Amino acid sequence: MLSNLVLNNINKSFRGKQVLNNVSLQIKGSFGLLGPNGAGKTTLMRIIATLEKQDNGSIHLEDISWENVKKVRNHIGYLPQHFSIYKNLTIKEVMNHFAILKGLTIKTNRNTTIDNILSAVNLMNEREKKIKNLSGGMLRRLGIAQALLGNPKIIIVDEPTAGLDIEERVRFRQLLRKLSEDRIIIISSHIVEDLESTCNNIAIMKQGKVLQTGSRKELIEITTGMVWEIEIPIEKKLAINEEDIISTKQLSDSYLVRFFSESYIPNAKLVETTLEDTYLYLTKRVNVVC
Repeated sequence: MLSNLVLNNINKSFRGKQVLNNVSLQIKGSFGLLGPNGAGKTTLMRIIATLEKQDNGSIHLEDISWENVKKVRNHIGYLPQHFSIYKNLTIKEVMNHFAILKGLTIKTNRNTTIDNILSAVNLMNEREKKIKNLSGGMLRRLGIAQALLGNPKIIIVDEPTAGLDIEERVRFRQLLRKLSEDRIIIISSHIVEDLESTCNNIAIMKQGKVLQTGSRKELIEITTGMVWEIEIPIEKKLAINEEDIISTKQLSDSYLVRFFSESYIPNAKLVETTLEDTYLYLTKRVNVVC
């Protein structure tokens, strides 16, 4: 079984602004980085992908240190948020190009590998299609396909469902879940649902710091007993602090308000908490001191 990817005290600054502040993580299986824009997720992903160098701190997987960039890159597959490629080439031509870059120089082996990967991401029947004719979902699947070349130990995916419709999002999440069975997959997103349905463990980030890590169950338990719902007539003033409100849904002649409270509220009912509740609780109510 693959060991944990270990990050110790990772720091990174750009032009005097600290973007990552002492980030330490133990990453295994399917792992999500969840946080608002500006949390430092993409910078951390780029550091793990060896596209950026941390100011200090260390990263290692088994006996592989991230100081040895060339060796690390043999074990990394990366799908950035904005994946673009030569629009007049076919899927098969693109895969052949990336396979050669990855060192798959023997043609028969390369063709077999490409066919196996395209089958795994459900693009085998589309392999003669040109890139310009692909849907958003197909393009994201092609991005994963090229990342799988060389059978890397770590797959890094930034904002996996960006630009996809609901149906394509579901299919892509299922694909990522399947691929995480025998490797580490690190997924960055500000969309809770992307990670909730895909990742076994999640780190919630804000302003370059890790606020909390844990399994989905462990994170949900943080706000268990703190989430309430109350129905309030439209003409009645809402007597709840704005920072405590999770959501407001308008009914025919009233509002259904979901909110945080650590004590009993008359006429409100305690409801089952979600990962999104914990995410909002931590990112809205926890102040980060850098």
